[in-house]
Amino acid sequence: MSETTMITEKKEPNPQRFKWKNVGLYDTYEKANIHRKSLEGPTKVRRCGHFGTKFVVKVGTPVKESTQ
Repeated sequence: MSETTMITEKKEPNPQRFKWKNVGLYDTYEKANIHRKSLEGPTKVRRCGHFGTKFVVKVGTPVKESTQ
């Protein structure tokens, strides 16, 4: 090891908080955003399709934490 190498603490994995489901596919962001605003709960609009030319609306449902 060189003098400039730093040792950091090992980070725990980031647990998934939501399971995302596709609810709509649109040609424009404006149409997808109108649909997203009409839904309740955690929602998001993501690019998809060939070269990112389409937009998908996703709805999240909370994932139950496992007790180990």
